[in-house]
Amino acid sequence: MKRKMLGVVIASTFSMAAAQGLPLSFPEGSLPLTAELFQSKVAGKNFSGWRADGELMRLDIDLDGTLTWYSRKASERGKWKLEGDRFCQELFRFGSGCNEFRIGDGVIYYKRNVNGEVVTLKAL
Repeated sequence: MKRKMLGVVIASTFSMAAAQGLPLSFPEGSLPLTAELFQSKVAGKNFSGWRADGELMRLDIDLDGTLTWYSRKASERGKWKLEGDRFCQELFRFGSGCNEFRIGDGVIYYKRNVNGEVVTLKAL
């Protein structure tokens, strides 16, 4: 029952996101960031991007596995690691989970696990 309920919640979240016009798909031609590409293009760098709701998000992804996340005038420090081609973070308040990064035309894309929105990130 719990699993079925979770499926309903996830499906309704993505349906609402699509209805709100959130970008839910990566741009055509963008490629998944393999662990090797992630280490060279993302790890050790800081990024920011505007979410569809107008909020600025920022990720500081340190080489030592430390992650600092800034969103909605708050910040939190935690840990990050790669599981296959997925970026996984352990955060207390902002929540833990795994997300997908892609690269295309020199731009990094990040898919939020909360609502499926794809955010374009720019290096700072």
